[in-house]
Amino acid sequence: MELRQLKTFHVVAECLNLTKAAEILRYSQPTITLQIQALERDIGHTLLNRVGKRTFLTPTGKLLKKHTDKLFQNLEELERRSQTAN
Repeated sequence: MELRQLKTFHVVAECLNLTKAAEILRYSQPTITLQIQALERDIGHTLLNRVGKRTFLTPTGKLLKKHTDKLFQNLEELERRSQTAN
């Protein structure tokens, strides 16, 4: 599990659209798919369900989103504090 994969998942989970996530992250859509698949392999659970063009979080995906929300909030706070400390 890599931070880059978690960031990709976090953005996908926020917008529930792989194409939009690819635009936000400036990755290709296949790169987004590969990172999500690798994260799913690492975790051992499906994180997203796709029905037609719609994307939904699985129960495991919802749980991981809660954790990535906290993770990236903490990283942003750390970045803000380190900038003001200098």
